[in-house]
Amino acid sequence: MVREVSISIFIWINLFHGFVRGQGDIFNHLSEKDGLKNNIVFSLLKDKNDILWVGTQNGLNRFDGSHFYTFKKNRSKNSLPNNTINCLCEDIYGHIWGGTDNGIFSYSSIKNEFQTYYAPNEAFDNIISNIQCGKKGDIYATTTIGIVKLNRKTNNFELLIKLTDSPDSIENFRLAKNKMLRDDDNDGIWMTTRMGLLYYDIKTKKLFSSLNQKAEIFKQRNTSAISRSKKGYFWFCDNDARKIISFDPKTKTTIQEISIIKEVPNARASTIIEDSQNKLWISSWSYELLTIDLENQNKVEKFYSEVTNKTSVSANFFWAGLEDENSSVWIGTPNGLSVCNPGKYIYRPLNLHQKIPALKTLSISLIEEDPKDLSWWLWIGRSELYQFFPKSDKVINYSLQNALPNKYGQKPGFIIRIAFYNGQTILATSNGSWILNKSSNRFEPWRILHNKYPEFVIRNYLDTDSLIYFTDGQSRYG
Repeated sequence: MVREVSISIFIWINLFHGFVRGQGDIFNHLSEKDGLKNNIVFSLLKDKNDILWVGTQNGLNRFDGSHFYTFKKNRSKNSLPNNTINCLCEDIYGHIWGGTDNGIFSYSSIKNEFQTYYAPNEAFDNIISNIQCGKKGDIYATTTIGIVKLNRKTNNFELLIKLTDSPDSIENFRLAKNKMLRDDDNDGIWMTTRMGLLYYDIKTKKLFSSLNQKAEIFKQRNTSAISRSKKGYFWFCDNDARKIISFDPKTKTTIQEISIIKEVPNARASTIIEDSQNKLWISSWSYELLTIDLENQNKVEKFYSEVTNKTSVSANFFWAGLEDENSSVWIGTPNGLSVCNPGKYIYRPLNLHQKIPALKTLSISLIEEDPKDLSWWLWIGRSELYQFFPKSDKVINYSLQNALPNKYGQKPGFIIRIAFYNGQTILATSNGSWILNKSSNRFEPWRILHNKYPEFVIRNYLDTDSLIYFTDGQSRYG
């Protein structure tokens, strides 16, 4: 009977060890082998009919949940103007709009028909990195340094504003992907640039920037990756300070700043999305990914693409992301699509090997949960003792070499059992038992029987409803 219990514990521990080494979120994947035309994904859109549109480096993909259908540029007028699909949106009429490396298109699903548009000559070029469909049917897009708007009457795009006329300052004002956001509620457009946040008031045709505004939100700094939160405020990244910042677009004031410099010292955000679990998903140009849990004290956690882990994200960078009506988070990477649903896990895998480096080479020999604070005590290999708090991911390492010796001058030996008595942590080892002194945070010999049985070495114990049994491996007292 004892042998059966030992085998069961050994198998469970090894299964647990493999489980916790997994990715923090479980991803499924769609790529070229599943019918996606190209793995390099630049843009994503879920339309009103629950169709997923995927813009890639080589064509537009329509995914109905089972099959991909691809649209590409051809000699016909009823086709894309260019195969590089940088951005997508859906207007109030159900038309799909997209920006490419050479112009803009709209697609009518009812007519199965494309219409092509180009920015006016004074807009600098036709590289369209951002497109936004407004609540009133307005369509806005960015060229490299300009903003254009569709004139519904003439069915042409017109220039609203050009950010610079100087060739030397193009990089300072370049409107790359995820650097423009339409503010329907306040009838304006926000932009992130190397010169800081810019705001264009559509009614007054006035541009707000650090050059004419003293407000802190407009100060000069390298900014990127603007996006809308679920609560109506906006997010962007301050690449100089390595901070993710939220602000109120109406009052133009900062709400909060979250530093990510510790986790990503070289952060320059390319993309920020917020899901319904109040978690931010962020991609950095340093090819690092992270999440920020806004419900858990803005906890910052990195996640990775791992070749040996098929449930990890496809790549360490993404241009596009969205959350669908089922709370699934879709990420478009240079290696296809990854999708997960953090809110619907029965079990949550943990990145313990990242938090406890010893797990990269050693296995868990023993694990127990403290019923009082629900922390886990892990005996790793034959020398490492850790306390892990799953809710906060806090880790404490206890060096048994710092433990007080027993009367024979011995330190704790091989741990046989980790137990909890009256809210205290007990280690039953081959050299006797030790108890954690919470004041000194050190283990000291457990002397519960010292007065009556000073020579008795406690190597294990059993706590029943009315009695406690102790054993030194040979004798037993109760």
